[in-house]
Amino acid sequence: MLDFGALVRAADVAFGEAFTLTPMTRRPNGPPTPDETRVEQSFRGIWVEKPEMLDSSESYDPRSTQRFAHASGEVGVSVELSQLPYEPRQGDRVTRVKDGRSYSVTWPKRDGLGWVTLILAKAA
Repeated sequence: MLDFGALVRAADVAFGEAFTLTPMTRRPNGPPTPDETRVEQSFRGIWVEKPEMLDSSESYDPRSTQRFAHASGEVGVSVELSQLPYEPRQGDRVTRVKDGRSYSVTWPKRDGLGWVTLILAKAA
């Protein structure tokens, strides 16, 4: 029998990088603030960028060789839920240790196999 978890953990070792999850909470009409009921957690995850093709026919300038190729339509990080003491929520903050950039979780997408892909947006 194939051990899917072992295959995925091998991918995590090969392609994974360090992240920090900071739990956030939001009061009505207020800015996000750290959620003191959940602790900040470091984890290893796989950075995901789903390219989205742009229609560059309208933006092509024949006087220039520059054209749009693609832009990232969706960025996220995939993480095995067993690495975290709690399930991430919308509004939590993820920091990519590699470059120090912070992102806000817009949608935690579970895959049904023990992993979640946190769809991210740049934090304000």
